[in-house]
Amino acid sequence: MTDKQAFAALLASVESALGESFQRANAATERGDFDAADVEHERQRNLVGVRDQLQVLQDVWPKLVGTPRRGRRKRTTPSTQPPKGDERLRKGLKTTEEAFRLPILAALEELGGQARKGDVVRLVEGRVGGRLNDYDHQQLKNGQVRWENTVAWSRQRLKDRGLLAADSPRGVWEITDAGREYLAEHRGEV
Repeated sequence: MTDKQAFAALLASVESALGESFQRANAATERGDFDAADVEHERQRNLVGVRDQLQVLQDVWPKLVGTPRRGRRKRTTPSTQPPKGDERLRKGLKTTEEAFRLPILAALEELGGQARKGDVVRLVEGRVGGRLNDYDHQQLKNGQVRWENTVAWSRQRLKDRGLLAADSPRGVWEITDAGREYLAEHRGEV
C-alpha cells in the first residue's frame, strides 16, 4: 500500500465514522435524548479535528519522509490568515454553534425568559466575546458578522430541540421549560 492509499483509507474511515455519528445524533435528537446527541456532537468535533490533521499531515508527509514530488503541483499548508472575500472557511476555524447554546439560554433567563434578538445577542457577546477569534469577527457577504450569524444558527438548533419556543413573535426569542431544565443541568458550563 502506498502512502497515498494509506491516507485515503484513513480519511475514508474518518468520513465513515462521521456519517455514523451524524445518524446517531439525528436519532438521539428525534427521540429527545439530547445528552446522547451532545455526546455525538462532541465526537463529530473530534473527528473533524482528526480529519483536518490528517489532511495537513498528508500534505507534509512527503517532505517528512523525503519522497520526491515530481510532476505534482506544490501544495501548501493551510493559511493561518482568515480567508478573503468569498473564500470558504475551513471547518473548525470559527466558534461553533454549540459554544453559543448555553450563553443564549442564560441570556434569555437573565432577561426574564424572552427578549428581542438584539438584546439577547448583546448579552451573548458579553458572555463569549473574549473567546471569539478573527474568523468570528469577519463580515459575511450579506453584511452580517460571522459570529452573529452563528448565533442565529444556534438559536435555530435550540428551537429544533424544543429549548426555545418555535411560536414566539418575529424577532422575539423565548426560552421554554425544557430550555430552563437544560440550562439548570448545565449551569456550571456557562
